[in-house]
Amino acid sequence: TFRLTVIDDGAQALSHTDDIIITVSALPNVAPVARAGLDQVITLPTSTVTLDGSGSSDTAPGTIDTYAWTQVNGPATANIVSPSNENTSVNGLIQGIYTFELTVTDNGSPALSDTATITVNVNNPVPTAVFSGPRNVSSPSQLSVNGTVTISNGPMTFTFGMSAFMRSGSITFTIDGTPYSLTVPASESDNKLVPRIFTPGTYNYTLTLSGSGTYNGGVSAQQL
Repeated sequence: TFRLTVIDDGAQALSHTDDIIITVSALPNVAPVARAGLDQVITLPTSTVTLDGSGSSDTAPGTIDTYAWTQVNGPATANIVSPSNENTSVNGLIQGIYTFELTVTDNGSPALSDTATITVNVNNPVPTAVFSGPRNVSSPSQLSVNGTVTISNGPMTFTFGMSAFMRSGSITFTIDGTPYSLTVPASESDNKLVPRIFTPGTYNYTLTLSGSGTYNGGVSAQQL
């Protein structure tokens, strides 16, 4: 409270006073801002991420008092290592999409939240085929070869073919007891895709040339 007094210069020295009241209010407390960080994508076998809440903020006179990380959804319950810290590791993730929520509170305003999405992909192994015997055959020195082929990590099929020099000829690829044949005109080359899908396992095969000319043939595995 401030008081003003005025006095005149007359014989009676009259005076008058008036008061003014100044009220100073505290700054209003502004709600904090929660930032759960960027969405992330990982591929197994990596199964751990770090959730980053360091982008969260508050305006003076407010200060962030608490952080709380929780899992909103996902294919399984993950392990949030330090749920009350600004940043935390999360482990035990499996394939799927997770949502994690960060809730921050300050010293007076309501709690506010933000979410981050973590996508966990699986790294599918590439199918492979391992031949135990020759994959190429030539005539007239070698008219037939045989062996086994082992397929792993997924289904595959095969392509076989030959080059005929001067005279036409044919090549037969027999696998798992079923023959597949291809005839090639003289001075040409051709290939044929086996119209069958082979699941993982081990198969017997034979590669045979037929004709009275000179030929080069071979077989290779094909991914689907």
